[in-house]
Amino acid sequence: MKLGLCLLIAASLGCNACSKPYTKNLPAHIVTDPSQQLGCVLASISRNKAVEPHFRTYEFVFKSRDSALSKLSMLYRADYGLLSLPEDDTFLTDFDQDGFAGIVYMRDLPVGTYFVDKAKFVGQAVQLEAAKNQSEPFDIQAGFCTYIGELRVTPLVGKGLMGHTTLKSAHVDIVNSYARDYELFKKIYPELEPSKVKIQVLEAASSRIGVSAPLPPTR
Repeated sequence: MKLGLCLLIAASLGCNACSKPYTKNLPAHIVTDPSQQLGCVLASISRNKAVEPHFRTYEFVFKSRDSALSKLSMLYRADYGLLSLPEDDTFLTDFDQDGFAGIVYMRDLPVGTYFVDKAKFVGQAVQLEAAKNQSEPFDIQAGFCTYIGELRVTPLVGKGLMGHTTLKSAHVDIVNSYARDYELFKKIYPELEPSKVKIQVLEAASSRIGVSAPLPPTR
């Protein structure tokens, strides 16, 4: 299922401080006790390796329809230094397939219905954000995990000042990579059984999330 993102470019970012090595910081265990009123979301995030320059940060923010306090941020970030160039960035990689490389991701969530609130991508001197999403929601059930798909991000580039190639926008494809992702999750969580996973790959009305307003400049 293709999910296009029309993203507007925002003001230039200030210099980034030296980055600490990225870690997914996954929970130690899968929630299996329904009495806790918790479930989990399973997904993967990947980047298109064929497009340069790439984004250094990929983030998807989810909100609950049932509680204003319940929110989830899925983050995938490169390791980079103050003066490093994008081509020197190092990404943590769980898989490399069909031209996309990325990570699997798991988080515990209270039971309820969730939706994609926004997507945020950051590159050298560029920060993009898409909101007003129209993607279909997904459900978290007590004691179960919901797999929502692989979120594949492809940067869209254009010509900037002095003819240099620059990041302009992004496109996201959401694909069902459950067979591969389940085996990766099983290595991390041996207790995860197929019977405990609900497959609910995200789809989108009109195949788009929406158009964002420009982000304010950072100082």
